[in-house]
Parts: sequence; C-alpha cells; structure tokens
Amino acid sequence: MSQHSDALEQCYEHLEDSRNSLKTMEKTMNDHDDFFASKRSNLNAQVMNLRAQNEKLVYELSRYQNLGTDNMNLQHSMRRMTTEHDKLRREVSTLQKEVDDLEMMVNSIDTKFDMEFQKCGRNILQLQETYKSRDIRLP
Repeated sequence: MSQHSDALEQCYEHLEDSRNSLKTMEKTMNDHDDFFASKRSNLNAQVMNLRAQNEKLVYELSRYQNLGTDNMNLQHSMRRMTTEHDKLRREVSTLQKEVDDLEMMVNSIDTKFDMEFQKCGRNILQLQETYKSRDIRLP
C-alpha cells in the first residue's frame, strides 16, 4: 500500500500543482482581461476623439468648400462687372465723342450767329447813317 499511497500522494501533489497552475493561469487571464479591457477603453476613447476630430474636419472641409464656391461666384461676378464696366466705358467714350461733335457744332453756330449779329449791327448803323444823311425820321 505504501506504493499505492506514494502514487496517490504524487497524484495529490500533481493535482495541487495543476490547481496552482490553473489559479496562476486564471490570474494571468484576469490580468490580461483587465489589461485588454483597459486598452479597449483607451482605444474606444481614442476612437471617440478621432470621430470628434473627423466631424470637425468634415465641418471645416464643408466650410472651405462653401468659401471656394463663394469665391468662384465672386470671381464670376467680378468678370461680369468688368465686362459691363468695359462696355460702359465704350459707351461713355462714344457719348463723349458725340458731345465733342455737338460742342463743335454749337461753337460753329455761335460763331456764325456772332458774325451775323455783327453784320446786322453794321447794317443797322449804315441804315441809321443813311436815314440821317437823307433826313428821314424813324417812327
């Protein structure tokens, strides 16, 4: 029986060693579970931060796209206004030429009128002298 009890004793020791190994493994697994749970929690926090950053970046991108669209619209408006400005400048130039031509005509008419007025004045003086020399009285 001694052999049997020795074998049984070895079995108990082996069983105790197995239990201790199992406890150590369980503790290691629990430690790993805690470690991975902590890592998972940290990763989840990082994911939340990245999502928040992504939302900010999407908002900024959308804002920049809107600014780009506004800029393109302003450039289009500026080109249209420049075209209209050039057209108005040509019209003003044409109108200025017409004004210059009209001023020349008015000056010419004024000169002719002045000449005719002076001529009439001379004729009146001649008539007055003629009436005076012939002793004709004006009514």
